[in-house]
Amino acid sequence: GVAVGERRVELQDGQGLFDVTHNRLRPFRVQAGGVVVTAVGTRFDVQKIDNVAVVTVVDALHGDRQLDE
Repeated sequence: GVAVGERRVELQDGQGLFDVTHNRLRPFRVQAGGVVVTAVGTRFDVQKIDNVAVVTVVDALHGDRQLDE
């Protein structure tokens, strides 16, 4: 489920570039198939084609990120 204050996007197919403002109290999560990317302040790209998800961190200087498989 979605936690209180959580920001969540489900990427069913295609590609998305996300520029996330730092906020540990409101994590930003992108679900792409069986992969969930959690960012609390970074810029990253998620591409999902069929059952494959590719995550590229564009700018890691803004904060932390976590990949849950």
